[in-house]
Amino acid sequence: MNKTTTNPYEQILDLFVSKNETRPWMCKPFKLMTEVSATDSYGMVTFSEEHVTDIEPLNVDKLELVLQFRNMRPNLSREIPVARLKKAISKVPPVAEELECTACDGAGKVNWNYEHNGEKHSMRAWCPECEGSGTVANGVLVFKSIKIRNCALASRSIEKLILIADLLKCNVITL
Repeated sequence: MNKTTTNPYEQILDLFVSKNETRPWMCKPFKLMTEVSATDSYGMVTFSEEHVTDIEPLNVDKLELVLQFRNMRPNLSREIPVARLKKAISKVPPVAEELECTACDGAGKVNWNYEHNGEKHSMRAWCPECEGSGTVANGVLVFKSIKIRNCALASRSIEKLILIADLLKCNVITL
């Protein structure tokens, strides 16, 4: 995608493509039927193809994996004012220097436990806070989960939600 685009939907896709080249298919948006998506394996965004052009179809061998994520139910189905998210994120202190990532204790990987279709799963994957580097650099938010009802969201995920809401000029989002 073109990082200098003025199309907000292309900018949103760029937020979700993976920077980790071990899964090249995640490093660019893809089309599935009449929708386009992008994922970094920590989050996925999907919307109608009418908002963007020139997106290549998803490789067939990834179809089942992507459909599992696209068919997941929302965690909360709850409307949250963007102003409330901005207030919550403003309380997370920025890093003054490069520090060891507190989410993964510098390992670059974390254990993920999740439930899907009533089954509990566990996997080890790249840390979403340091993106596998093991450190957080100057200006990056220190890992902090912000609790919204009974769901904890990482500060980086909330930053993405706020940016998406701003790009789409939304005052309320639904989680």
